[in-house]
Amino acid sequence: MSCESINMLAQIYGATDIPVAVADGADEKFRILWKNTAAEKADCFKGGFASFISDGEERRDGTLSVCLNGVFQLFNIIKYTSDNSFYIIEYLGRDSAHDISVMKNYFTLLCARLRESAGQIAMSADDINMTVKNGGSDVASSLNRIDRNIMMLLNEAILPEQIYYALDPYSKDEIISLEQEVALAASDAEKALGRASEVWQNEAEGITASINRSTLETILACMTAESCCGELFPDKVEFTVERISDERASVSVRSINLSGKKNNVSKLDVLRQPSEFPNDFFKKLLAEKYGADFEKKIHPDGIESIMILNILPEQNRIVKSGSKYALREERFSTMAVSLSEKHHGERYNNIKIK
Repeated sequence: MSCESINMLAQIYGATDIPVAVADGADEKFRILWKNTAAEKADCFKGGFASFISDGEERRDGTLSVCLNGVFQLFNIIKYTSDNSFYIIEYLGRDSAHDISVMKNYFTLLCARLRESAGQIAMSADDINMTVKNGGSDVASSLNRIDRNIMMLLNEAILPEQIYYALDPYSKDEIISLEQEVALAASDAEKALGRASEVWQNEAEGITASINRSTLETILACMTAESCCGELFPDKVEFTVERISDERASVSVRSINLSGKKNNVSKLDVLRQPSEFPNDFFKKLLAEKYGADFEKKIHPDGIESIMILNILPEQNRIVKSGSKYALREERFSTMAVSLSEKHHGERYNNIKIK
């Protein structure tokens, strides 16, 4: 490719935010001859070749959807001929028309969850029926199994429900105190985890944010589940709220293992993937609406889940704190449901009456 062609492309694409690369059409692997600054950071152009744009047939102009690492990406291909034939490749981002590639693992897990829980509930009901028919009364274990599987079914509905509400243009945000809302989450976590785990929270007065209260409750529950449902049992859980600047604050949930005890392994762990559709989509919505960034840190003694979000400037303001004094749903709270897979207490007990 001549210097004149390079200069022309640099003038057209050099400053654009869209990743653009130019590949040699005469090379069977489509060797990349030039790319702009944005393309330098794009994973799809890091190999030095753009062979993904060809399936063995003649490459033509137009949009092209390519599956890279299990995710479909969209490109615009422009065939250009001057002193030599080459292709201008514009990377347009993820191809939303193929979101099924992202959702596949989630729906595989969801269907497995529905089948397993429905089967467990049905078998427990049969056990109760047989016990009662035979004149027995020891049905607590079966009732607890039903209760646990109901909780785990509800767990699968948490994120899809919040995604639906987050996409609703009429969903309202409120000015809330982060300290108060995190205190509620810590209280719910303490009740859900039971006496075996200690729950602590720091003091962080005066940090306010404009956010939907139900959405924030779900975020904190998911962060707690991520922190507490790993390999190690959470002997201690720490909730921390810190102001980073006038416009940003950090909320973290960290589990600490002191005993060496481990959590029970779920039967469905083998189906779980590092990236699941609802988690990624929910985080994307939160980033757009509240500037939320998430980070997960693996410590030798536990897991720390961190969120950094937009807050309101520090000043005297009226915050809505009605939920602090409202009656709280404990049994099916978002926190209890989120923790149910690894942390679910026995609700029913057999009592012998003489």
